[in-house]
Amino acid sequence: MAASRDPYSDLSDLDPSRKASAHLNELIDRGEGHEDIVILDERIQAREAERTVETNEALEEAVTTVPEGKEEVLAREARHASPLLETYSERDSVRLLIFTKNFTYRQLGSLSQKRLVELSGLFAEIHVVILSEMGEEPEATVRLTDNVWLYSTESTSWWKSCFDAYRTANEQLVFAGGFRADIVIAEDPFESGVAAYFIAHKYDRPFQVHVLEDIYEPEFKERDPHNMWRLMAAPHVLKRSACIRTNSEYLRARVTEHHPEHSEHTETLPLYYNLEAWRDMTPTVNLKERYPQFKFIILHISSMSARSHTVEVLHGAAPLLRMYPTIGLVVIGNGPYRLAIEKQVLALGIQSQVAFEPMPDEVISYMKSANVLVHLSEDPEEDTTILEAAAVKLPIIATNGGIAGTILTDGESAFLCNGADPACVSYRLKSFLNDNLSRTRFAMNAEEAVFERIEQDYMAYLTAYRASVERCV
Repeated sequence: MAASRDPYSDLSDLDPSRKASAHLNELIDRGEGHEDIVILDERIQAREAERTVETNEALEEAVTTVPEGKEEVLAREARHASPLLETYSERDSVRLLIFTKNFTYRQLGSLSQKRLVELSGLFAEIHVVILSEMGEEPEATVRLTDNVWLYSTESTSWWKSCFDAYRTANEQLVFAGGFRADIVIAEDPFESGVAAYFIAHKYDRPFQVHVLEDIYEPEFKERDPHNMWRLMAAPHVLKRSACIRTNSEYLRARVTEHHPEHSEHTETLPLYYNLEAWRDMTPTVNLKERYPQFKFIILHISSMSARSHTVEVLHGAAPLLRMYPTIGLVVIGNGPYRLAIEKQVLALGIQSQVAFEPMPDEVISYMKSANVLVHLSEDPEEDTTILEAAAVKLPIIATNGGIAGTILTDGESAFLCNGADPACVSYRLKSFLNDNLSRTRFAMNAEEAVFERIEQDYMAYLTAYRASVERCV
């Protein structure tokens, strides 16, 4: 009989991360055997053996990573330091622990950070563990407000980040023998979800997973070489969560379509169009700097589905692009029609003036450095794009259906086409190109229209958001 063989040996010969990913899924499947996972607990148990119930020496000796030339800052000092930002407070006693891969929580002025600061007024404490790799984050521990702390894992590889996040939460949130958080949230069902599940299981806390992107679209797997392994972990994570939250009805339907057993505890997070935050946000991307060859930038943001009508946008912009080489079209998004759209660009002969960008965490920065937005989508999931553009005074060409036709007025606050009409797009682009004053007037009228029509009771939204989170308790 042939000798037994390590089941991972053939995979690790190709890619060491494959062995780690397979082992990760095995650990998740153990469920109740969590306390025996040596790879996660060996360093933590060594520290816990040295500290008493009344003290937390490991926490006090933990040192944050700071830029060269600065004094070292103890993690305890970051926790008790003066907050970077001031907040209001109507908070209750619930304390959150959030695991995320969203680096924009660190960026001053970003939408993610603003929302976190605003949520801080509704919870007693918010601890955010950012799963990052070495060199991605400058500081390991930051006190953002009086009750919000940010921690970074600074892992040596993507697959180690979930283990490091688990360790970080143990080191930073165990005080006097007790675990600080009441609810554990993962902002993705992958590395963040694995870390959140293990920590929630160890301390018997409710565990909630947020699904904020369509992980079931075919292109998701192709977007990152590690996404295949992430998709293998996701069902295990979702199965063990007490609650699942999505940021749209579309995503909720996608989750329940693939996991019907989760339908009863899957909800859509409350929606709020934070016009003021969009308007005042400091941009992190400048398209004019990224594409200096373009003097005039047409922006198109798309989910690249049949209802997005990106092909019609291309046909409408193509005559202008061929006529003026300094005009560029920036297409942002991912979706099932991506390959067909790229082929259409080649067929139209405009490839040198069309740039593709993946869908970022926020599109406001792109809007603030573009000259006009073309949006022909009939998908209500993409309505936010119109409101974002209007809030930041970006001139709009859209269809007369959906939210654009409801809030904006053709010829005053936007150019509205009768359906996905390429000829209308081409004609209206020429109008905007040749009339700077018209673009300015349309943009100001659109901003005024959305601020008048869109409800801005942000506290009502935050209260509803808190209720959705707390229903997991």
